[in-house]
Amino acid sequence: MGNTQLDWRWEEGVVNEKKEHIELSYGKVGKTPYENWKPVARIAKPKHNIFAVEWLVRQDSSEHQVMLNDAHHELDFYLVEKGEPDPWAYAIYHCGTGENMYSKVHWSYFPTG
Repeated sequence: MGNTQLDWRWEEGVVNEKKEHIELSYGKVGKTPYENWKPVARIAKPKHNIFAVEWLVRQDSSEHQVMLNDAHHELDFYLVEKGEPDPWAYAIYHCGTGENMYSKVHWSYFPTG
């Protein structure tokens, strides 16, 4: 737990999907087929301890509020609050965990876009 919450943060920005990034999608394992999971956001590799997050759903839509709230919570936890010395490396690791699979918010790593 080397870093404090002030060391890392995320903010809205543009993410180049042709470059390394992580995509968050939303769906329930066992209830929603993978093909129907809804893409919610993309995260760019951080620059100067700041992650750019591009939302892929309308933030002013009441239909998306639960997805957005869950995604905000996971972004805050994994990228800021967990206190990993390298949150990007941890986020990539998290993409392959069982915890990720059984969450409603799924993290997928795209190393080359």
